[in-house]
This record gives sequence, C-alpha cells and structure tokens, in this order.
Amino acid sequence: MDINSINQAAEAEIKDCESALALEELKVKYLGRKGILAGLTGSIPTLPVVERGAFGKQVNELKNRLTGLFNDKESQLKTAGPQEKTPRIDISLPGVCQELGRNR
Repeated sequence: MDINSINQAAEAEIKDCESALALEELKVKYLGRKGILAGLTGSIPTLPVVERGAFGKQVNELKNRLTGLFNDKESQLKTAGPQEKTPRIDISLPGVCQELGRNR
C-alpha cells in the first residue's frame, strides 16, 4: 500500500468510528508498535539512499496528520457524552433483608 491510500483509508475509518474503544483499536492499528506506519518506517532501510529522505518525510507527515485526526475524534467523542447508558445504582437505598434460620 502506498502512503496516499493509507491516508485515505485511515481518514475514512476514523470518520466512521463511533466509540472510544473502536478509536483506540484503530490507533493501535495505524500508530502502534506493530502498526501500519511502523511497517512503513521499518521499510526505509530497504529503499535506495536517494529516496529515503523523501519517503521518511512523507511517513512523518502522515503520522502527524493521523495523530491530529485521532486527537480531534477523541475530543469529539468525549464531548458527545457516553453513548451507552448504564443503569444507575442508588447506594443510599436500603438493602434486601435476609431471612434468618432455615427456609422451609
């Protein structure tokens, strides 16, 4: 995959992401230690010396762009509030009374 197609795919996936957990999985997929961008930076030594600088610069620009997109989407998801409503438990309510002795 080339840098432009990775950029377009990542932008589309980030845009479609609707939860913080899914966003974190995407972040690991693209920016993690074994992610796509790590694979690109690992391939730099195999390139001819003349192309290394330009390719590395493009990869760094893509990394910075994706980091910004992830941060923007993360803040957008935080301001949107929780999407999954969990039932609230009122801890001030009295508990259930336990019967003493045998239950016949």
